[in-house]
Amino acid sequence: MREMTEFETYCHALDVSPVAMLVIGRDDCIRHSNPAADTLFRYPRGALGGRPFEVLVPDELRDLHRRHVAAFRKAPRARQIGATGGLACKTGTGEIVSLEIGLEPVSIDGQQCIVLAATDSHERVEKDRDTRRLLDASASAMLMVDRTGTIVFANKVATRTFGYVPGEMVGKPIDMLVPERLHEAHRGHIRGYFGGGVARPMGLGRELHARHRTGREFPVEVGLTPIETPEGTMVMATLVDLTAHVAAERALSEKVSELDLLNEQLRSFAYSASHDLKAPLASVSGLMRLCLDDMRAGDTAEVMQNLHLARDIADDGVNRVEKSLGLALAGHQEHMPEPVAVEALVAEVWRELTWSNQGRARLVTDMSLGGPFVTDRPALRVILDTLLSNAVRFRDEAKAEHVVTVTASDESGWLLVHVSDNGVGVPEESRHLLFKMFGRISERSGGGLGLALAKKLVDRLGGEIRYVDSRRDGAEFAFTLPMAREPENAHSSDSRRR
Repeated sequence: MREMTEFETYCHALDVSPVAMLVIGRDDCIRHSNPAADTLFRYPRGALGGRPFEVLVPDELRDLHRRHVAAFRKAPRARQIGATGGLACKTGTGEIVSLEIGLEPVSIDGQQCIVLAATDSHERVEKDRDTRRLLDASASAMLMVDRTGTIVFANKVATRTFGYVPGEMVGKPIDMLVPERLHEAHRGHIRGYFGGGVARPMGLGRELHARHRTGREFPVEVGLTPIETPEGTMVMATLVDLTAHVAAERALSEKVSELDLLNEQLRSFAYSASHDLKAPLASVSGLMRLCLDDMRAGDTAEVMQNLHLARDIADDGVNRVEKSLGLALAGHQEHMPEPVAVEALVAEVWRELTWSNQGRARLVTDMSLGGPFVTDRPALRVILDTLLSNAVRFRDEAKAEHVVTVTASDESGWLLVHVSDNGVGVPEESRHLLFKMFGRISERSGGGLGLALAKKLVDRLGGEIRYVDSRRDGAEFAFTLPMAREPENAHSSDSRRR
């Protein structure tokens, strides 16, 4: 059996290829065409063999073709022709078709030949269109970038995500989608990736941010995939906008923090209920037993005294429970703003606190607000009641006069209120308990809920409350609330009450 020549081996290999392929000799004649080439060029099987390649070149392009062939023969190397716009070729039926041609110089049986591979550029264009339609249908933003960092494709989701219109991003540098402070580093990453990148997520272990057309930055997740195209290596970037995801995580984290705080408050409440509330109930029970004994003995005066004492203890317990409920509801009740005259409200609270103790404390006020402002009046009343009642309660008996001072001012759109006194003050080692539930600093403290409730209300109204450390004697608290002025033609809630 005769051994096949190198040329015959080549021909057998080319005949099974689905790509149209020709072998062209040094004389520019076609030595072999595979079945796919015969079909593409509309020739009967084998009819191209021995014909000059020029039969496939339109008449008006033959002079140009000869010059190109001569140049290729002088410096033969693998190359692509017509990848961008297609190369006109003439078929056996006289039809002109647009093809993409690949040339590869080879030596067959000692003769320099050219292996030509041809594909219908219209078919590739249609395939590209189909591919782009598929990419446009993707739910993710997709961008294709060349090695210069230029965007060559952006699907509809990408243009919408970054705030552009379809087609506007193509031809623009990818840097426009990157925060300006990261441009230099990003260019280095592009060079490094084109130097040997593989499909992978971008920015592993780092938070990535993209830049919207408006300049707004937003968090993204990016996947990179290198793609070989007729124009060279490209990178397909798939982006997911994480704005909603990050917001959901932040909201979840805040909810977890709220639950942790509620659990801490629940533990504190359980402790208080088992100690602070149990003791008054035990005292009332003991007093009731004494009353029974006194009634049997006919001592009605003692019975009356013990009943009054039991009532006072029970009222104190009710007050503690109400404050506990108020603290629990403080962050959930609807905020109902209305015009409030702060000086009038302070005076109202002060009268109710001191009506039975006239002369034991003196109130000094300094208000420079210029009229009512709009806020949640019941909440502000509770805050003032807490601070003023504490100021009255912690009197220094060694001083001839107990003075409570309240100042209020408008500080750049914020209500700033200071409540101070010349009482016994708050020991430094106890100040960390001031705004905690059931944080009692001395025997004079109430249920330890007032300041915790005041802080929760201030927080709900968007302000801040603090203890002023700089005071040498007595105690001083300050809180701020956002101010919204009452319209000029409106009447304050206080005037309506009158």
